[in-house]
Amino acid sequence: MAVKLAKSEPGHKKVTFSVDQQFTDGRVCSVVGDFNEWTPGEHKLVRRTAGKYSVSVVLPAGQYEYRLLRDQGEWLTDPEVETAGVNNVISIP
Repeated sequence: MAVKLAKSEPGHKKVTFSVDQQFTDGRVCSVVGDFNEWTPGEHKLVRRTAGKYSVSVVLPAGQYEYRLLRDQGEWLTDPEVETAGVNNVISIP
């Protein structure tokens, strides 16, 4: 999963989470984490160009844990994280 930070309003960053289409297997996926109280469906990935799916969230500075959740409650392991079942962490300056 790729994560990109961009400037937003003062003290906040726009965080864009994106994955390739084959990672989602064409099913509904959402990014859940402590920034949205681990609520499924609140930040659903949307199909974009070039076979990518993404969603953006504006967050204040801090450290956040998150994961990707596919429909029917299936947790997906980020291919960039070597350990299955481990939450990803992002730090926002």
